[in-house]
Order: sequence, then C-alpha cells, then structure tokens
Amino acid sequence: MPVPKKRTSKSKSRRTKMLWKKKAFKKIPKCFSNFYYLMFESNFSPSGLRKRKNRKRNKKISS
Repeated sequence: MPVPKKRTSKSKSRRTKMLWKKKAFKKIPKCFSNFYYLMFESNFSPSGLRKRKNRKRNKKISS
C-alpha cells in the first residue's frame, strides 16, 4: 500500500512549526525575562518561586 502524501506533509508542517516556535523563543528574550527575574529574586531557589506564586494567589482571594 502506498503511504498517503497528506499525512507526511502534516507531520512536516508540525515539525517546522515547533522549530519556528523554538527559534522565536531564542530570538526574543521577552518570554524569558520575567522568568529570569523571578529566578534572580529567589536566588535560584524553587521555594522562593513557590512563595511568590502563593502570595499572588492570596492577594486574588483577599481582593
């Protein structure tokens, strides 16, 4: 049985889309700037990040 061409083209397009997304993330530091800021604030400790997240949640609940 011959392999349908549509299937292969779909998988290729998906792959290229993923690659383009990765490239965009590498090129644009905006996406990571906030994440790095949080990391530096908490001195590279995940507990600090968790605390900050909880604070935000508490504010939302209280307000």
